[in-house]
Amino acid sequence: MGPTVWPTSAVREDSRGDDSRAALLRRLFEKGDTRALDSALLAQRGSDAGAEGHETPADWYTCLRTILDGVVDLAEQQIEQNYRRTRETSSQALALYVTRLGMIRWMQNSCDGVEEGYLAARRAYPQEALWPAALAWLWLQQGRHASGEALARTLPAADDLPRDRYWLATVTTLAEIARHSGAREDIARLRTMLLPFADRLVPVGAGVPFWGTCARTLGLLEEQLELFDDAREHLELAVELTARVGAVAWHAEAQIELAEFALRHGLGDVPAYDLLAEARATARARGFSALARRARSRPQVRVLGRFEVISLAGTRARWSSRKARDLLKMLVAARGVATSREVFMDALWPGEAPAALANRFAVAVNVIRRALDPERLRPVQHHLVTEGDSVRLELAHLDIDLERFLRLAERDDDESRRAAARLYHGDAFSDEPYADWARHVREEALLLRALID
Repeated sequence: MGPTVWPTSAVREDSRGDDSRAALLRRLFEKGDTRALDSALLAQRGSDAGAEGHETPADWYTCLRTILDGVVDLAEQQIEQNYRRTRETSSQALALYVTRLGMIRWMQNSCDGVEEGYLAARRAYPQEALWPAALAWLWLQQGRHASGEALARTLPAADDLPRDRYWLATVTTLAEIARHSGAREDIARLRTMLLPFADRLVPVGAGVPFWGTCARTLGLLEEQLELFDDAREHLELAVELTARVGAVAWHAEAQIELAEFALRHGLGDVPAYDLLAEARATARARGFSALARRARSRPQVRVLGRFEVISLAGTRARWSSRKARDLLKMLVAARGVATSREVFMDALWPGEAPAALANRFAVAVNVIRRALDPERLRPVQHHLVTEGDSVRLELAHLDIDLERFLRLAERDDDESRRAAARLYHGDAFSDEPYADWARHVREEALLLRALID
Protein backbone atom coordinates (compact mmCIF):
# COMPACT_ATOMS: atom_id res chain seq x y z
CA MET A 1 0.00 0.00 0.00
CA GLY A 2 1.12 3.54 -0.57
CA PRO A 3 1.13 6.24 2.03
CA THR A 4 -1.73 6.23 4.51
CA VAL A 5 -4.22 9.06 4.72
CA TRP A 6 -4.68 10.99 7.92
CA PRO A 7 -7.43 13.57 7.44
CA THR A 8 -8.48 16.63 9.37
CA SER A 9 -9.48 15.84 12.92
CA ALA A 10 -12.69 16.21 14.83
CA VAL A 11 -10.82 18.13 17.48
CA ARG A 12 -12.55 21.32 18.59
CA GLU A 13 -10.70 23.80 16.43
CA ASP A 14 -12.32 26.85 18.05
CA SER A 15 -10.52 26.18 21.32
CA ARG A 16 -7.15 27.79 21.82
CA GLY A 17 -6.31 25.35 24.60
CA ASP A 18 -6.97 22.37 22.39
CA ASP A 19 -4.99 23.93 19.56
CA SER A 20 -1.95 24.43 21.79
CA ARG A 21 -2.18 20.90 23.19
CA ALA A 22 -2.53 19.46 19.69
CA ALA A 23 0.49 21.50 18.57
CA LEU A 24 2.57 20.07 21.43
CA LEU A 25 1.60 16.51 20.55
CA ARG A 26 2.29 17.10 16.88
CA ARG A 27 5.77 18.47 17.62
CA LEU A 28 6.63 15.44 19.75
CA PHE A 29 5.30 13.08 17.09
CA GLU A 30 7.21 14.74 14.25
CA LYS A 31 10.41 14.64 16.33
CA GLY A 32 9.84 10.94 16.87
CA ASP A 33 10.05 11.46 20.64
CA THR A 34 7.60 8.70 21.48
CA ARG A 35 8.54 8.61 25.16
CA ALA A 36 7.70 12.28 25.64
CA LEU A 37 4.59 11.87 23.48
CA ASP A 38 3.31 9.03 25.66
CA SER A 39 3.91 11.11 28.80
CA ALA A 40 2.06 14.07 27.31
CA LEU A 41 -0.83 11.84 26.27
CA LEU A 42 -1.10 10.42 29.78
CA ALA A 43 -1.28 13.92 31.25
CA GLN A 44 -3.78 15.18 28.66
CA ARG A 45 -6.10 12.20 28.96
CA GLY A 46 -6.80 13.20 32.54
CA SER A 47 -7.54 16.84 31.71
CA ASP A 48 -9.64 15.95 28.65
CA ALA A 49 -11.85 13.41 30.40
CA GLY A 50 -15.54 13.82 29.86
CA ALA A 51 -15.40 15.52 26.44
CA GLU A 52 -18.72 14.76 24.79
CA GLY A 53 -19.20 14.42 21.03
CA HIS A 54 -15.62 15.35 20.19
CA GLU A 55 -12.23 13.80 19.86
CA THR A 56 -9.69 15.64 21.95
CA PRO A 57 -6.02 15.92 21.00
CA ALA A 58 -5.29 13.10 23.46
CA ASP A 59 -7.91 10.86 21.82
CA TRP A 60 -6.50 11.71 18.48
CA TYR A 61 -2.86 10.89 19.16
CA THR A 62 -3.63 7.90 21.38
CA CYS A 63 -5.35 6.27 18.41
CA LEU A 64 -2.50 7.27 16.10
CA ARG A 65 0.07 5.74 18.44
CA THR A 66 -1.91 2.50 18.61
CA ILE A 67 -2.05 2.35 14.80
CA LEU A 68 1.62 3.19 14.34
CA ASP A 69 2.54 0.55 16.93
CA GLY A 70 0.64 -1.96 14.80
CA VAL A 71 -1.77 -3.03 17.54
CA VAL A 72 -4.57 -3.41 15.02
CA ASP A 73 -7.30 -5.03 17.13
CA LEU A 74 -7.10 -2.31 19.79
CA ALA A 75 -6.86 0.39 17.11
CA GLU A 76 -10.03 -0.86 15.44
CA GLN A 77 -11.87 -0.77 18.77
CA GLN A 78 -10.70 2.81 19.30
CA ILE A 79 -11.76 4.06 15.88
CA GLU A 80 -15.19 2.44 16.16
CA GLN A 81 -15.71 3.96 19.60
CA ASN A 82 -14.54 7.41 18.49
CA TYR A 83 -16.70 7.34 15.37
CA ARG A 84 -19.83 6.43 17.33
CA ARG A 85 -19.14 9.30 19.69
CA THR A 86 -18.42 11.97 17.05
CA ARG A 87 -20.37 11.13 13.90
CA GLU A 88 -23.36 13.30 14.89
CA THR A 89 -21.31 16.32 15.98
CA SER A 90 -18.27 16.50 13.68
CA SER A 91 -18.39 17.14 9.95
CA GLN A 92 -15.02 15.39 9.59
CA ALA A 93 -15.83 12.27 11.62
CA LEU A 94 -16.44 10.15 8.51
CA ALA A 95 -13.18 11.21 6.87
CA LEU A 96 -11.23 10.45 10.01
CA TYR A 97 -12.88 7.06 10.43
CA VAL A 98 -12.42 6.01 6.80
CA THR A 99 -8.74 6.81 6.68
CA ARG A 100 -7.98 5.20 10.02
CA LEU A 101 -9.82 2.11 8.82
CA GLY A 102 -7.74 2.11 5.63
CA MET A 103 -4.53 2.04 7.66
CA ILE A 104 -5.75 -0.83 9.79
CA ARG A 105 -7.01 -2.88 6.85
CA TRP A 106 -3.70 -2.43 5.04
CA MET A 107 -1.86 -3.91 8.00
CA GLN A 108 -4.42 -6.74 8.10
CA ASN A 109 -4.07 -7.34 4.34
CA SER A 110 -7.80 -6.77 3.96
CA CYS A 111 -10.02 -4.32 2.10
CA ASP A 112 -13.16 -4.90 4.20
CA GLY A 113 -15.09 -1.66 4.33
CA VAL A 114 -12.38 0.46 2.69
CA GLU A 115 -14.00 0.88 -0.73
CA GLU A 116 -17.37 1.60 0.86
CA GLY A 117 -15.71 4.17 3.09
CA TYR A 118 -13.99 5.96 0.19
CA LEU A 119 -17.27 6.01 -1.74
CA ALA A 120 -19.06 7.48 1.27
CA ALA A 121 -16.33 10.10 1.74
CA ARG A 122 -16.55 11.04 -1.95
CA ARG A 123 -20.27 11.69 -1.50
CA ALA A 124 -19.83 13.52 1.80
CA TYR A 125 -16.96 15.76 0.64
CA PRO A 126 -17.56 16.38 -3.10
CA GLN A 127 -15.33 19.45 -3.10
CA GLU A 128 -12.23 17.43 -2.14
CA ALA A 129 -10.32 15.63 -4.92
CA LEU A 130 -8.60 13.44 -2.34
CA TRP A 131 -11.44 10.92 -2.07
CA PRO A 132 -11.95 10.04 -5.74
CA ALA A 133 -8.15 9.97 -6.05
CA ALA A 134 -7.91 7.53 -3.14
CA LEU A 135 -10.67 5.42 -4.69
CA ALA A 136 -8.91 5.32 -8.08
CA TRP A 137 -5.67 4.33 -6.38
CA LEU A 138 -7.46 1.53 -4.48
CA TRP A 139 -8.98 0.14 -7.67
CA LEU A 140 -5.61 0.14 -9.40
CA GLN A 141 -4.11 -1.74 -6.44
CA GLN A 142 -6.88 -4.32 -6.72
CA GLY A 143 -6.14 -4.89 -10.40
CA ARG A 144 -9.31 -3.10 -11.56
CA HIS A 145 -7.31 -1.10 -14.06
CA ALA A 146 -10.07 -0.01 -16.43
CA SER A 147 -12.19 1.38 -13.58
CA GLY A 148 -9.23 2.95 -11.80
CA GLU A 149 -7.87 4.62 -14.93
CA ALA A 150 -11.31 5.86 -15.96
CA LEU A 151 -11.84 7.47 -12.56
CA ALA A 152 -8.30 8.89 -12.58
CA ARG A 153 -9.06 10.66 -15.88
CA THR A 154 -11.86 12.59 -14.15
CA LEU A 155 -9.52 14.01 -11.52
CA PRO A 156 -8.24 17.59 -11.77
CA ALA A 157 -4.67 18.09 -12.90
CA ALA A 158 -2.23 18.43 -10.03
CA ASP A 159 -1.38 21.97 -11.19
CA ASP A 160 -5.04 22.95 -10.73
CA LEU A 161 -5.44 21.74 -7.16
CA PRO A 162 -6.00 24.49 -4.59
CA ARG A 163 -3.06 24.95 -2.25
CA ASP A 164 -5.14 24.12 0.78
CA ARG A 165 -4.61 21.77 3.68
CA TYR A 166 -5.45 18.77 1.48
CA TRP A 167 -3.00 19.64 -1.27
CA LEU A 168 0.02 17.51 -0.30
CA ALA A 169 -2.01 14.38 0.41
CA THR A 170 -3.86 14.70 -2.88
CA VAL A 171 -0.67 15.27 -4.92
CA THR A 172 0.94 12.28 -3.21
CA THR A 173 -2.06 10.14 -4.13
CA LEU A 174 -1.91 11.36 -7.75
CA ALA A 175 1.78 10.44 -7.78
CA GLU A 176 0.97 6.93 -6.59
CA ILE A 177 -1.61 6.65 -9.39
CA ALA A 178 0.91 7.93 -11.94
CA ARG A 179 3.39 5.23 -10.92
CA HIS A 180 0.88 2.63 -12.08
CA SER A 181 -0.68 4.27 -15.10
CA GLY A 182 0.78 7.70 -15.80
CA ALA A 183 2.89 8.95 -18.67
CA ARG A 184 6.53 9.82 -18.07
CA GLU A 185 5.81 13.55 -18.27
CA ASP A 186 3.15 13.21 -15.55
CA ILE A 187 5.58 11.36 -13.31
CA ALA A 188 8.25 14.02 -13.88
CA ARG A 189 5.83 16.87 -13.12
CA LEU A 190 4.56 15.27 -9.91
CA ARG A 191 8.12 14.59 -8.79
CA THR A 192 8.95 18.27 -9.24
CA MET A 193 5.92 19.25 -7.18
CA LEU A 194 6.84 16.88 -4.33
CA LEU A 195 10.58 17.58 -4.17
CA PRO A 196 10.32 20.54 -1.75
CA PHE A 197 8.53 18.22 0.70
CA ALA A 198 11.01 15.33 0.53
CA ASP A 199 11.67 15.29 4.28
CA ARG A 200 8.03 15.71 5.25
CA LEU A 201 5.42 13.37 6.57
CA VAL A 202 2.26 13.76 4.52
CA PRO A 203 -0.50 15.60 6.40
CA VAL A 204 -4.13 15.80 5.43
CA GLY A 205 -6.04 18.84 6.62
CA ALA A 206 -5.38 20.04 10.14
CA GLY A 207 -5.04 16.49 11.39
CA VAL A 208 -2.33 14.16 12.49
CA PRO A 209 0.43 14.33 9.84
CA PHE A 210 0.82 10.82 8.62
CA TRP A 211 0.11 9.49 5.18
CA GLY A 212 3.53 7.92 5.04
CA THR A 213 6.42 9.96 3.71
CA CYS A 214 6.95 12.03 0.60
CA ALA A 215 10.40 10.45 0.41
CA ARG A 216 9.05 6.98 -0.35
CA THR A 217 6.84 8.21 -3.19
CA LEU A 218 9.66 10.34 -4.59
CA GLY A 219 12.07 7.43 -4.56
CA LEU A 220 9.70 5.20 -6.51
CA LEU A 221 8.91 7.95 -9.02
CA GLU A 222 12.62 8.63 -9.54
CA GLU A 223 13.39 5.00 -10.20
CA GLN A 224 10.87 5.07 -13.05
CA LEU A 225 12.57 8.21 -14.35
CA GLU A 226 15.96 6.42 -14.08
CA LEU A 227 17.23 8.98 -11.56
CA PHE A 228 18.78 6.20 -9.53
CA ASP A 229 21.00 8.23 -7.19
CA ASP A 230 18.07 10.44 -6.20
CA ALA A 231 15.83 7.41 -5.81
CA ARG A 232 18.26 5.74 -3.44
CA GLU A 233 18.63 8.89 -1.36
CA HIS A 234 14.88 9.26 -0.94
CA LEU A 235 14.24 5.58 -0.19
CA GLU A 236 16.94 5.73 2.50
CA LEU A 237 15.29 8.88 3.87
CA ALA A 238 11.93 7.06 4.06
CA VAL A 239 13.55 4.36 6.22
CA GLU A 240 15.01 7.03 8.50
CA LEU A 241 11.77 9.03 8.84
CA THR A 242 9.52 6.06 9.55
CA ALA A 243 11.94 4.84 12.20
CA ARG A 244 12.00 8.28 13.79
CA VAL A 245 8.22 8.48 14.21
CA GLY A 246 7.89 4.85 15.26
CA ALA A 247 5.63 3.79 12.38
CA VAL A 248 6.18 0.03 12.62
CA ALA A 249 4.40 -1.18 9.46
CA TRP A 250 5.56 1.76 7.36
CA HIS A 251 9.14 1.31 8.52
CA ALA A 252 9.03 -2.34 7.43
CA GLU A 253 7.58 -1.27 4.08
CA ALA A 254 10.35 1.32 3.63
CA GLN A 255 13.00 -1.29 4.43
CA ILE A 256 11.50 -3.63 1.83
CA GLU A 257 11.34 -0.87 -0.81
CA LEU A 258 15.00 0.05 -0.25
CA ALA A 259 16.13 -3.58 -0.25
CA GLU A 260 14.24 -4.41 -3.44
CA PHE A 261 15.67 -1.30 -5.10
CA ALA A 262 19.20 -2.32 -4.08
CA LEU A 263 18.72 -5.85 -5.41
CA ARG A 264 17.26 -4.61 -8.69
CA HIS A 265 20.25 -2.36 -9.26
CA GLY A 266 23.06 -4.44 -7.78
CA LEU A 267 23.94 -2.03 -4.96
CA GLY A 268 26.47 -4.04 -3.00
CA ASP A 269 26.84 -1.41 -0.26
CA VAL A 270 23.16 -1.59 0.77
CA PRO A 271 22.54 -4.45 3.26
CA ALA A 272 19.50 -5.63 1.31
CA TYR A 273 19.15 -9.04 2.93
CA ASP A 274 19.55 -7.62 6.42
CA LEU A 275 16.82 -5.09 5.66
CA LEU A 276 14.52 -7.82 4.36
CA ALA A 277 15.21 -10.06 7.34
CA GLU A 278 14.39 -7.27 9.79
CA ALA A 279 11.24 -6.28 7.90
CA ARG A 280 10.15 -9.92 7.76
CA ALA A 281 10.71 -10.35 11.51
CA THR A 282 8.70 -7.21 12.25
CA ALA A 283 5.87 -8.24 9.94
CA ARG A 284 5.67 -11.73 11.39
CA ALA A 285 5.72 -10.44 14.97
CA ARG A 286 2.90 -8.00 14.25
CA GLY A 287 0.89 -10.26 11.94
CA PHE A 288 1.32 -8.08 8.84
CA SER A 289 0.88 -10.96 6.39
CA ALA A 290 1.24 -9.03 3.13
CA LEU A 291 4.43 -7.31 4.29
CA ALA A 292 5.81 -10.61 5.55
CA ARG A 293 5.32 -12.10 2.08
CA ARG A 294 6.90 -9.07 0.41
CA ALA A 295 9.88 -9.27 2.72
CA ARG A 296 10.76 -12.72 1.48
CA SER A 297 13.85 -12.12 -0.61
CA ARG A 298 14.00 -13.37 -4.16
CA PRO A 299 15.21 -16.94 -4.65
CA GLN A 300 19.01 -17.00 -4.65
CA VAL A 301 20.98 -18.92 -7.24
CA ARG A 302 24.74 -19.22 -6.72
CA VAL A 303 27.01 -20.38 -9.55
CA LEU A 304 30.25 -18.52 -8.71
CA GLY A 305 32.19 -21.29 -7.04
CA ARG A 306 29.82 -23.96 -5.75
CA PHE A 307 26.27 -24.29 -7.05
CA GLU A 308 23.52 -23.55 -4.55
CA VAL A 309 19.86 -22.51 -4.60
CA ILE A 310 18.04 -20.86 -1.68
CA SER A 311 14.30 -20.87 -2.25
CA LEU A 312 11.82 -18.04 -1.77
CA ALA A 313 10.90 -19.69 1.54
CA GLY A 314 14.53 -19.39 2.67
CA THR A 315 15.28 -23.13 2.45
CA ARG A 316 18.19 -24.74 0.61
CA ALA A 317 16.97 -26.64 -2.44
CA ARG A 318 17.33 -30.42 -2.41
CA TRP A 319 17.30 -31.87 -5.88
CA SER A 320 15.27 -34.96 -6.71
CA SER A 321 16.37 -34.72 -10.35
CA ARG A 322 19.90 -34.22 -11.64
CA LYS A 323 18.47 -33.21 -15.03
CA ALA A 324 16.42 -30.42 -13.44
CA ARG A 325 19.51 -29.19 -11.59
CA ASP A 326 21.51 -29.15 -14.83
CA LEU A 327 18.67 -27.41 -16.68
CA LEU A 328 18.64 -24.60 -14.14
CA LYS A 329 22.38 -24.11 -14.61
CA MET A 330 21.88 -23.90 -18.39
CA LEU A 331 19.09 -21.37 -17.94
CA VAL A 332 21.37 -19.24 -15.75
CA ALA A 333 24.09 -19.44 -18.40
CA ALA A 334 21.55 -18.27 -21.01
CA ARG A 335 21.15 -15.05 -18.96
CA GLY A 336 17.43 -14.59 -19.43
CA VAL A 337 17.46 -15.08 -23.20
CA ALA A 338 14.49 -17.13 -24.42
CA THR A 339 15.90 -20.39 -25.77
CA SER A 340 14.24 -23.28 -27.60
CA ARG A 341 13.37 -26.31 -25.50
CA GLU A 342 15.06 -28.49 -28.11
CA VAL A 343 18.42 -26.85 -27.39
CA PHE A 344 18.14 -27.84 -23.74
CA MET A 345 16.75 -31.29 -24.58
CA ASP A 346 19.71 -32.01 -26.82
CA ALA A 347 22.15 -31.00 -24.09
CA LEU A 348 20.36 -33.01 -21.39
CA TRP A 349 19.47 -36.11 -23.42
CA PRO A 350 21.85 -36.17 -26.39
CA GLY A 351 20.81 -38.33 -29.32
CA GLU A 352 17.21 -38.80 -28.20
CA ALA A 353 14.27 -37.56 -30.30
CA PRO A 354 12.74 -34.33 -28.93
CA ALA A 355 9.22 -35.67 -29.49
CA ALA A 356 9.86 -38.39 -26.91
CA LEU A 357 11.24 -35.96 -24.33
CA ALA A 358 8.33 -33.56 -23.79
CA ASN A 359 7.14 -35.16 -20.56
CA ARG A 360 10.61 -35.49 -19.08
CA PHE A 361 11.37 -31.87 -19.90
CA ALA A 362 8.08 -30.71 -18.31
CA VAL A 363 8.96 -32.65 -15.15
CA ALA A 364 12.37 -30.95 -15.01
CA VAL A 365 10.74 -27.52 -15.37
CA ASN A 366 8.33 -28.29 -12.53
CA VAL A 367 11.16 -29.50 -10.29
CA ILE A 368 12.96 -26.19 -10.84
CA ARG A 369 9.81 -24.23 -10.01
CA ARG A 370 9.37 -26.19 -6.79
CA ALA A 371 13.02 -25.65 -5.88
CA LEU A 372 12.68 -21.88 -6.33
CA ASP A 373 9.24 -21.49 -4.76
CA PRO A 374 8.25 -24.58 -2.74
CA GLU A 375 5.29 -22.85 -1.05
CA ARG A 376 3.83 -21.59 -4.35
CA LEU A 377 3.91 -17.98 -3.15
CA ARG A 378 4.26 -16.54 -6.66
CA PRO A 379 2.43 -17.21 -9.95
CA VAL A 380 3.67 -20.25 -11.81
CA GLN A 381 5.45 -18.20 -14.51
CA HIS A 382 7.02 -15.74 -12.05
CA HIS A 383 10.53 -17.20 -12.00
CA LEU A 384 10.71 -19.58 -14.96
CA VAL A 385 8.79 -18.52 -18.07
CA THR A 386 7.65 -20.95 -20.76
CA GLU A 387 6.30 -19.31 -23.90
CA GLY A 388 5.50 -21.45 -26.93
CA ASP A 389 8.60 -23.48 -27.64
CA SER A 390 10.95 -21.28 -25.61
CA VAL A 391 12.08 -21.22 -21.97
CA ARG A 392 13.82 -18.50 -19.98
CA LEU A 393 14.43 -17.26 -16.45
CA GLU A 394 12.82 -13.99 -15.33
CA LEU A 395 16.05 -12.43 -14.07
CA ALA A 396 14.30 -9.53 -12.31
CA HIS A 397 12.61 -12.03 -9.99
CA LEU A 398 15.77 -13.93 -9.05
CA ASP A 399 18.97 -13.04 -7.23
CA ILE A 400 21.69 -14.67 -9.32
CA ASP A 401 25.24 -13.97 -8.11
CA LEU A 402 26.63 -14.19 -11.65
CA GLU A 403 24.23 -11.49 -12.89
CA ARG A 404 25.05 -9.19 -9.98
CA PHE A 405 28.76 -9.71 -10.53
CA LEU A 406 28.58 -8.91 -14.24
CA ARG A 407 26.51 -5.75 -13.67
CA LEU A 408 28.82 -4.44 -10.96
CA ALA A 409 32.06 -5.36 -12.73
CA GLU A 410 31.03 -3.47 -15.87
CA ARG A 411 30.56 -0.18 -13.98
CA ASP A 412 33.21 2.52 -13.80
CA ASP A 413 33.15 3.37 -10.09
CA ASP A 414 35.47 1.81 -7.54
CA GLU A 415 32.72 0.91 -5.05
CA SER A 416 30.88 -1.20 -7.63
CA ARG A 417 34.07 -2.98 -8.60
CA ARG A 418 34.91 -3.74 -4.98
CA ALA A 419 31.40 -5.11 -4.51
CA ALA A 420 31.88 -7.27 -7.63
CA ALA A 421 35.16 -8.64 -6.29
CA ARG A 422 33.45 -9.62 -3.02
CA LEU A 423 30.87 -11.63 -4.99
CA TYR A 424 33.46 -13.67 -6.90
CA HIS A 425 33.81 -16.81 -4.78
CA GLY A 426 35.10 -18.91 -7.64
CA ASP A 427 34.73 -19.45 -11.37
CA ALA A 428 31.23 -19.64 -12.84
CA PHE A 429 29.97 -23.23 -13.04
CA SER A 430 33.23 -24.56 -11.67
CA ASP A 431 31.53 -27.94 -11.23
CA GLU A 432 30.91 -28.07 -15.00
CA PRO A 433 34.44 -27.52 -16.35
CA TYR A 434 33.84 -29.21 -19.71
CA ALA A 435 30.27 -28.12 -20.50
CA ASP A 436 30.07 -26.18 -23.76
CA TRP A 437 27.08 -24.16 -22.55
CA ALA A 438 29.08 -22.83 -19.56
CA ARG A 439 32.29 -21.89 -21.37
CA HIS A 440 31.35 -18.47 -22.81
CA VAL A 441 29.86 -16.95 -19.68
CA ARG A 442 32.63 -18.39 -17.50
CA GLU A 443 35.27 -16.79 -19.71
CA GLU A 444 33.42 -13.46 -19.70
CA ALA A 445 33.30 -13.47 -15.89
CA LEU A 446 36.99 -14.45 -15.67
CA LEU A 447 37.99 -11.57 -17.94
CA LEU A 448 36.03 -9.04 -15.90
CA ARG A 449 37.47 -10.44 -12.67
CA ALA A 450 40.99 -9.89 -14.03
CA LEU A 451 40.16 -6.32 -15.03
CA ILE A 452 38.86 -5.27 -11.59
CA ASP A 453 41.90 -6.59 -9.67
